Amino acid sequence: MRKICFLTSTLDYGGATKIMVELSNYMADFFDVSIVNYGKKEVFYQLDNRIKIVTAPHTQCDIPKVRLLAQMYIIRKFFKDKRFDLIIVFGNTEKIMALSASLFRDSKVIISERQDPYNYKVGKMHTMWLRYLMAQGCVFQTKGAMEYFPISVQKKSVVINNFIKQNSALFRSSTSKENVISYSARFELKQKRQDLMIKAFEVFSKDHPEYKLVFYGDGPDQSQVKDLVEDLHLGDKVKFAGKTKDVLDKIYESKMFVLTSDYEGIPNVLLEAMAMGIPVISTDCSPGGAKLLIEDSVNGLIVPVGDINGLAIAMKKYAENGELADNCAKNAMNVLDEYSPERILPQWKDYFKRIIGE
Repeated sequence: MRKICFLTSTLDYGGATKIMVELSNYMADFFDVSIVNYGKKEVFYQLDNRIKIVTAPHTQCDIPKVRLLAQMYIIRKFFKDKRFDLIIVFGNTEKIMALSASLFRDSKVIISERQDPYNYKVGKMHTMWLRYLMAQGCVFQTKGAMEYFPISVQKKSVVINNFIKQNSALFRSSTSKENVISYSARFELKQKRQDLMIKAFEVFSKDHPEYKLVFYGDGPDQSQVKDLVEDLHLGDKVKFAGKTKDVLDKIYESKMFVLTSDYEGIPNVLLEAMAMGIPVISTDCSPGGAKLLIEDSVNGLIVPVGDINGLAIAMKKYAENGELADNCAKNAMNVLDEYSPERILPQWKDYFKRIIGE
């Protein structure tokens, strides 16, 4: 059985980690699967007991560039006597680690792009291209993301959408749910824009003071978000629920779900909310993932990136028009068929085998 490895710096809470774990669990039927983790040791999601979790050494250096070079050396040395046919990576730093580990060795590397490449700084564009040129395979969530790269990268690449692994939910009218707006994402303001959510909620709550806003997740910018809540005197209306394994059950009880990101691939949590029949609102985040999922006013509402008033108006539409909310929610549940694991996971397996040469 061919040996494959997912290289990561975290197995903690997060959309990319969740997809990686589900992929690992599925691939255990076809490959000898290992996860090599050189970062946080906490394992948040359930792993198949056939999967080997290997902890690699990591540096404690505080100087970013020195830390990167030191970790590259450590990972390359760690993989010296490992015999993996394929290394799969999701994170940007992990891409460097995997390519370093595989250089002049037999292991092949697949890079999975989880962000919007158009958002990369100009100075980093050429180094990003180099990573993708060096890899034997690349997986993108959207065609728009793939088309950012040169033809030589596109020829060896494939577009595979995210998937949702959950049971069909019973539809419940929004009128029977709590006056709660749910938001679930890692607290990283540059991408996720929780600040935008709070400012839009402030505008919305002037007309609808009966609503609460609940944040799920954690992250480095959480304290800044809490400070903004206090500055706007919204402390009695905004709750920080942290990370929880039953987050979908919590979200199911809310009247709407909002995503305010500036950029995303195919957002996992948006897919999950839609599959449960929750009215969703999303910014039109590049490179087009949200628009692939949402047809405005048919199965959700789309708002321009960074538009505070637009978000507030969208929330008002749902709050004041139960028929619109219910129709969008019912139509949104169709994503369960299009983005099911049964349709998506075999595409990954076939691509892995293609890159390995089976």
